[in-house]
Amino acid sequence: MAHRPRKALIIGAGIAGPVAAILLRRAGIESAIYEAWPYSKGTGGGLQIAPNGMHVLDEIGLAKQLIDRGSVAEAFNFYSQGGEKLGSINRDLARRFGQPAVNIARATLNEILIDKAWCASVSLYFEKRLIKIEDRGDQPIIAYFADGTIAEGDFLIGADGVHSVVRRQVVPDGPQPFDTGLIGFG
Repeated sequence: MAHRPRKALIIGAGIAGPVAAILLRRAGIESAIYEAWPYSKGTGGGLQIAPNGMHVLDEIGLAKQLIDRGSVAEAFNFYSQGGEKLGSINRDLARRFGQPAVNIARATLNEILIDKAWCASVSLYFEKRLIKIEDRGDQPIIAYFADGTIAEGDFLIGADGVHSVVRRQVVPDGPQPFDTGLIGFG
């Protein structure tokens, strides 16, 4: 009989970490999230969740709440520096793809996701800066944190962002993120 993982360690409480934890709990897998930063409300700029992301958030029961607390993007309009309309794309996203694109403050999205994770009985730990992962084969994985604590789990998910400590631990010689010079604005 195959061994079914019982506990996931998730490093990072941004967007991917809480969503993964909620979906794992739904599948009957216990999960715990470890975030390097203190719990905080009001941090971060804005972002847009495309229709495919909204489908995932709808799966965990949050699409309506995000639409209510965010702003539905009706279309993307492009203007010249002088204010002349150059074009418009992506009209009727909700009709075409089953969900709209939603603009929302990152802080609001994170607050909604953290609340949903807590309600799903996910354990959340803040100020837990990962320093080392120990994979012992058939034994539980151990995560070591800067405050001297450890956590054990059957598997570990890295959701700790572009400068991922998990990625550096798992693939130490892998490619590193770099600044391309491109920016996005709206």
